[in-house]
Amino acid sequence: MGYRSNVAAVVQVNYDCPNPADVFNRFRAEALLAAPAFDAHWKDYSEWDEESHRMTFFVEDVKWYEGYEHVDAFDTVWHIAQNNPDLSGGFVRVGEEPSDAAEDYFGDDAPYDSVYISRDVHIDLYSPPQPQPDPQMRLPLETTTGAATGGLCLA
Repeated sequence: MGYRSNVAAVVQVNYDCPNPADVFNRFRAEALLAAPAFDAHWKDYSEWDEESHRMTFFVEDVKWYEGYEHVDAFDTVWHIAQNNPDLSGGFVRVGEEPSDAAEDYFGDDAPYDSVYISRDVHIDLYSPPQPQPDPQMRLPLETTTGAATGGLCLA
């Protein structure tokens, strides 16, 4: 089975960019040309939103090791984005161990509020189950008709 991670990323065109559609389309074309394996591996886990000029990526329970083709394809796309001054991005990865987490942000409009690691504290007070009576200890119910009350009486 192996060690697994949850990974998320957002790459977006900076808010003050005068030609966001051109920047976004150029980024997408360059990224997919440089890393054709990205689409092959991550098509179901990424979205290229032309309306918001944003690429989002989210995958759970994945082996995330440098040198794996799917990870290298993502890294290629990520580095292309980092080298474009008109783009901003955020990347987070959480592994199985509590101390295994990574965050990476870049750009003037880094999406700190869109992609981040959240640590929560939960308390779940365990209430032991109530003992159930042993079914073999139950007495059989006998019924008789109660003449005085006209109802059902349990004996």
